[in-house]
Amino acid sequence: MKLVTKIYLAFGFIMLVLTFVTASFMLQSSIVKEDVTHAIDSAEILRLSEVIEKAIIDAETGVRGFQISDNEAFLEPFYKGQRDYEATYPQLMALVRTQTQVERLTAIDTTFDHWLNSFAYQAIELQRQALLSREGDAAYEAFRVNVVRAGIGRKIMDNVREQIATFEKQETYLKEARMKEMNSSLRLTENLSIALTVVCLIVGFFIIQVLVKAIRQRLLTMANMASEISEGDFSVRIQDERNDEISIVSSSLNVMAQHLETSFNNLKKTNSELDQFAYVVSHDLKAPLRAINSLAEWIEEDLGTDLEPDVLRNLELMRGRVLRMENLINGILDYSRIGRQELPKQHFSTFQLVSELVDSLAPASHVQVNISDSLPALTAEHILLQQVFANLISNAIKYNDKPHPEVTIGGRALADRYEFWVEDNGPGIAREYHQKIFGIFQTMEARDTKESTGVGLAIVKKILDEKGGSVRVESGEGTGSRFVFTWPKETQQLKTKAPQALPV
Repeated sequence: MKLVTKIYLAFGFIMLVLTFVTASFMLQSSIVKEDVTHAIDSAEILRLSEVIEKAIIDAETGVRGFQISDNEAFLEPFYKGQRDYEATYPQLMALVRTQTQVERLTAIDTTFDHWLNSFAYQAIELQRQALLSREGDAAYEAFRVNVVRAGIGRKIMDNVREQIATFEKQETYLKEARMKEMNSSLRLTENLSIALTVVCLIVGFFIIQVLVKAIRQRLLTMANMASEISEGDFSVRIQDERNDEISIVSSSLNVMAQHLETSFNNLKKTNSELDQFAYVVSHDLKAPLRAINSLAEWIEEDLGTDLEPDVLRNLELMRGRVLRMENLINGILDYSRIGRQELPKQHFSTFQLVSELVDSLAPASHVQVNISDSLPALTAEHILLQQVFANLISNAIKYNDKPHPEVTIGGRALADRYEFWVEDNGPGIAREYHQKIFGIFQTMEARDTKESTGVGLAIVKKILDEKGGSVRVESGEGTGSRFVFTWPKETQQLKTKAPQALPV
């Protein structure tokens, strides 16, 4: 059986178990939800029942108060009780679920309505008439003798209270029964959860054991092979006679190891040729520089002591810049070995670095270069940061189209990195070119207009990418340009570690 088939079967079985677990939980959750809803409804029914009972008592109290005081102000509880009853009864009727409770509520409503029509309204109206005339007083007195003193109203009200008490007693019983059902459902859900979790763990453990047994040793073999390759042994190979997916991977690893062995041998040969090429090129570049330096010394010797101070200073500047150019060539050679040779780090002042760069670029007298004295000191590869600044500053001067070019260099230290910027008042760069300018051989002007190789910004981006920094341009047409780049405070070089063998 193919390994992928085993995996599909295993995960299919897991999905089946999970589907059963999910369905069980959903079913049990719906039962619990229904029980909780019933319990909440019972609590609300009892609360509303108390509201209705209080409303009926208020109505009775209002009628009695009016009868005793002959003051209609005492009827306010009667009217309030009626309003509360009429607002609460429909809510209560909407919540009851059993036919018995519906019938009991209907009986309460009928009895209360009977009390209102056969006693309360008559008592209030007859008492009002008694307050207005003697005839009304006689009618009210007859009502008091035949109805009030006979206890008809009280008997009806006692019947209402008894009905409400019976209703609340039944609803309390229902509430307790529903709470028991809810607790039972919760216990069942908890037990089911534990049982299904245990089942899932057992099934998962069994499936893991089956899969581990099928692939563990072979993966261990591949891990050991990768470890040996990482240590430089490209001759290692895997012997796998099974015909499944891991066998294909093993075969691919063997092919990869063979290609790595061939590529490594070719790389060693290429590196040797590159080193020889760099040596020859540097020798050819340094030769004319040494000749210029010697020529400056001969001129100084030929002129003797009659040298004017300006001439002497210019000759010294020439020799100094020749020396800097030679150092720059050596730095470029070091840069060409990045990845093959680690460059030394130095602690230096970026203010001094930029000042020397500007001096070596020798901008025209009408060009103003402002260097912020807040440029920080840092520890880094001096030549790499020098190249970044050199390309950005020379571009800011070279491509400036203003009568009085102005370049500003600044920087600051942030929490985990340094941030620098080179800003000019030149023609600016349209937004659509903000990314293109960092491509190699990309220039904004024709090469017959400005002498340019189109690699300066590409070198800047490559250096910053390799060191873990970033660069961006903030500019628009006609608004000047501001190149902002960051340099990490700690440049950590990733080290390739041999993978650890898998545990048996």
